[in-house]
Amino acid sequence: MDKERYKRAFAGVVPDPGFRERLARLEDSAERHKSEVRRSRQTSAIVAASIVLAVSLGLGSAQFWSNDRLDGSRATATPPVVGHSGEGVHIPKMKLPSGSSGAMMNMIGLIVYQGRIYTQSSTTISPEAAKSIRGEKLGQTKGNIDEWSKQADYAKEFASTTGISDVYAVKGYDSQFRIMTYMEMDGQVFVELFDCLNGLTVQSGADVFGKLKLAGQVKQAAYEPFDSWNNGLNQTKKLMLSEKSLGAFLDALLQAKPVAGEPLVSKGIFEGEEGEEGDQKFLLLQLADGSEVRLRLFENGYVLYGFASVFFQVERGAFDILWNNLN
Repeated sequence: MDKERYKRAFAGVVPDPGFRERLARLEDSAERHKSEVRRSRQTSAIVAASIVLAVSLGLGSAQFWSNDRLDGSRATATPPVVGHSGEGVHIPKMKLPSGSSGAMMNMIGLIVYQGRIYTQSSTTISPEAAKSIRGEKLGQTKGNIDEWSKQADYAKEFASTTGISDVYAVKGYDSQFRIMTYMEMDGQVFVELFDCLNGLTVQSGADVFGKLKLAGQVKQAAYEPFDSWNNGLNQTKKLMLSEKSLGAFLDALLQAKPVAGEPLVSKGIFEGEEGEEGDQKFLLLQLADGSEVRLRLFENGYVLYGFASVFFQVERGAFDILWNNLN
């Protein structure tokens, strides 16, 4: 069966009356298990993507705009708003869900802190490196949010879809942008970064990428082809690019033009190698503090980071030099 016939057949599947309830219970069990054992980030991403696809088919909800398959899961939020000329793109604060939308918010790691919603970061870090940049302890997650949670549950400080874990500030980063969960259990260390990329107006790439502290901090660069990422193969390759050319790309990234995501998503920008928007690859930047930033690159000059729900159009000269070295 060819791809298009498969899509049509799959789209026509209608769940039986008890499907939603069974799926919700399965999702709850899977999420809680993930929180306890902290499986590898790549495996968790693939599982989350599968669950989100099934839930979206079952619920048919169009209440939230989403970053489709971004890092293997789907972040839900209100659509970015395009301002007048010179005002950039405004990303509204991610709304705390009510009713059935809670099931969709449970798809990604989420922490509520000081009125902000932080979601799983597209920056990773090893436990060893995390220990050196772990800041002051801020509190402990409650692990209280699931698809049956009430509105009052989301309003609590340190409400989360993750398991119970200590929350810390991250040295070198603004806590209004990034926090960290860090927990030692049975001789193992489990750590994850969370970013808040909503409730802000983006006028250039600096408003997002500047928060990542990339300037002068990149120690090594690699990339992953779309097929590898899409199939969870983790086949990364070292980037053979001069320091000058990489620096030019990073500078262009700070000057990049923000573009509201919804129109691009509607045109099929996530369709990958067979979509009208062209190929995709992932750029991996290892920083001096031991963290690794993952940027999603699109052949037509767009860059996406995490759950920012806004794309960045990079100057083509600097972008193309980088892209042509991702072979």
